[in-house]
Amino acid sequence: MRVNEKILDLARWAPSGDNTQPWRFELLDERRFIVHGFDTRDWCLYDIDGRPSQIALGALLENVAIAASTHSMRASITRRIDAPDAQPTFDVRLDEAPDIETDSLAPYIAVRSVQRRALATRPLSMAIKRTADGGIAAIVGTGTLSDVTSKSKPIVIAEAMPMVVTATDGGQPAASDALSFTLYKPTGGLWMATGWDGIRAVETPLQQGAVGVHPGN
Repeated sequence: MRVNEKILDLARWAPSGDNTQPWRFELLDERRFIVHGFDTRDWCLYDIDGRPSQIALGALLENVAIAASTHSMRASITRRIDAPDAQPTFDVRLDEAPDIETDSLAPYIAVRSVQRRALATRPLSMAIKRTADGGIAAIVGTGTLSDVTSKSKPIVIAEAMPMVVTATDGGQPAASDALSFTLYKPTGGLWMATGWDGIRAVETPLQQGAVGVHPGN
């Protein structure tokens, strides 16, 4: 195994949400490689704006630097400014650094653990729940896309398509209430959305009516 492969083999232990490991490696030579990052904001509700995935990428790059020190090397990391926000790309170069000391965290990368013991809980009041939820709700399910040009004879275009509906309850008055509907192709990729900024779904303000978000038990 080459030095760069040994470094990446250790760096890949970086934590990521649900162990999605939102990165891929492109080896150019023994001293250079590219980290192709991606986030899961388009299909994972927990990856809000891709931030959790970005944090995981930061942990990976920190591991690269730590792992490089175990081989008396220094990692120079440059983010490509022209890469999409949802697909950050990093150029990494490994340089000899005889004077560098092995990072004290190196022995713990592969043996790290997380706290999995049950934590204490207490019931939340409705007011606290509403504040915590921020008046925002999301529904994940499947939907059917139909052409209703002829209301008496609708034409089904596709069925069982992954669907995400988001709703914002801005309180009273309902001027800031908004909704978004997004359909995805069963094989992956966007099919249609009521609002899209090129990266993620964008909610559309309601022209009339109101949205009510009520936290469950």
